[in-house]
Amino acid sequence: MQKSYAGEASFDNSIHAMNRDLWIYLFFLGGLFFSWPLLDIFKASLPLYLFTVWIVFIGLLFFASKRTGRKDGGG
Repeated sequence: MQKSYAGEASFDNSIHAMNRDLWIYLFFLGGLFFSWPLLDIFKASLPLYLFTVWIVFIGLLFFASKRTGRKDGGG
């Protein structure tokens, strides 16, 4: 049986907190990208803006899920 050290527990908690913070940041970043002021700024090239932002946002979500993913596939 392996002993668990206090440093390991705090490391696991800090990793969990960083993962949670990453998802919160991505949520607000998505809200910012698709908010009315930015959509109004790019209304001349709105389809290009939406396509580009959507692809970038999906990529960010993919990398975040790979970074925070577990072996069972959960986040």
